This record gives sequence, structure tokens and C-alpha cells, in this order.
Amino acid sequence: PEEEVHAEFDLWLQTGGGNRTNTHSRPSSIEIRTNPVELLVPERNEVLASLQLRNHVLANSCFDAAVAPLEVRDKAEERKKMNDRAWMSVLKRELSWFVIGGMVGRTTRSRRGKLWKLCARIEERKAEAGEGYYAKRVAEGRKRGGEASEDIARDLGRSFPQVEELSGEEGKAKLGRILEAYSEDDPAVGYCQGMNFIAGVLLLHLEDEEDAFWALKTVLQSLLPGGLKRSMVGFKTSVLVLSDLVKTRLPDVHLDLESL
Repeated sequence: PEEEVHAEFDLWLQTGGGNRTNTHSRPSSIEIRTNPVELLVPERNEVLASLQLRNHVLANSCFDAAVAPLEVRDKAEERKKMNDRAWMSVLKRELSWFVIGGMVGRTTRSRRGKLWKLCARIEERKAEAGEGYYAKRVAEGRKRGGEASEDIARDLGRSFPQVEELSGEEGKAKLGRILEAYSEDDPAVGYCQGMNFIAGVLLLHLEDEEDAFWALKTVLQSLLPGGLKRSMVGFKTSVLVLSDLVKTRLPDVHLDLESL
């Protein structure tokens, strides 16, 4: 943990570690006056930066080693015989150590996008739907127009105003097409607030807008079925379930929340 590194490094400095000419002996009173600990803070920051860089490099290397064989397996014939549950069991068995260890957060965004592609079975879903499916949905959604298109256009400018990739015209256009396509693909749900943020995060990681569309479809229809309808029934149900769990498992927290 970073706070432990800070504490250990400060102790190292105070016991003479900051004296580059003799790192194994305590500094004299003259050395302390002429080389105060405060002046050595940049040295600590250099060490922390090096440790962080090492962690990122290590996480990327481990990710590549773990995911590469899974990408090959994803394209193999045996993979096509697995249902979603069987494939997720494989991913969980092979990658749980990586996720639980917190290394996913240290990898690059594009690498996390690869993980989304594997989990959502994007390549397989695209193949099943046929070439041009996404473009067709975009065109049909824009032709239909209506309330969903108006809501999407209204939300685009305020979805990710501080994210360069999504706040520019190209980024907003991509996000708009994804949302238009989904509203046409799932007319029972259409578009509702909240989809724009989910789609935006997926687009940031996957970079390809068609891949982001298929990931969004998987999230909304498999992970959150009924969660983002205009009635918000699924969302309200989830909130009630969470409230009951907190009340049962964390009664003190529940009382604090109730008192707010």
C-alpha cells in the first residue's frame, strides 16, 4: 500500500537513508542540519514513481500472459459449443486471481477492453447477427427518430464533459450512434437516462463503437435485465434488495443511513 511505502521511506530518511554517500549509518547533527529530511522528499517521490511504473509493467505483462491463450481459445471450435455460463466459468477460473488481486486496475484501458470482449462474447455475437447488423440498427434508429432520439441528443453534451475522447464531436457522434442502435434494437426499453454513462465507459475501453454496442447489449440484457426501463422497476427492486442486505448484514451502517 502506498501509505506504508510513504511511512517506511520517511523512517528510512530519518535514520540516515537519505545520505547517498553512506546509507547504512545514522547522520550526524551537522548532516541533519545541512541535509534536512524535507529536502529529500523528491527522492521519495522518485521511488514511489518507480514502484508504480513497475506495478503497471508487471500488471500488463501478467495480463498479456493470461489473456492471450483465452483469446485463442475464444476462436476455437470447442468454444462455440459452450453456453454463456460455461464460458464465464472458464474465465473466472483462469482470471479470478488477476481480478481479485487488483491488477486489472493497473493495466492499460485497451487491455481491459480485451477483457470486456471476452466476457461479453462480442465476436461470437457479431458473427451470429451477421455483417452490417449494427449499421442497420443505427440507420433504422435515426430514421425512426422520436422521443428516444431527442433524449439521446439532449444527454450527449452532458454525459462526459471532462473526458476528451467523449466530449469532442467525434466521441459524441460515436456514443450517439451506439445509443440510437440500442434503442432501435430493444424497443421495449428504448433509451433511458443512465445508458449513456454505461455506453460511454464501454466505448472508452473497447474503442470500437460496434464492440461497445454489443457490450452494452450484453450488460443491459444479461447482467441488468429490466434494470434500465423507463419505469425503473428493476432498478427499484435492486435498491430494495440492497437495503435489506445492508439492514441484515450491516445494521450500524443501515441506522446511519436512515438517520440522514
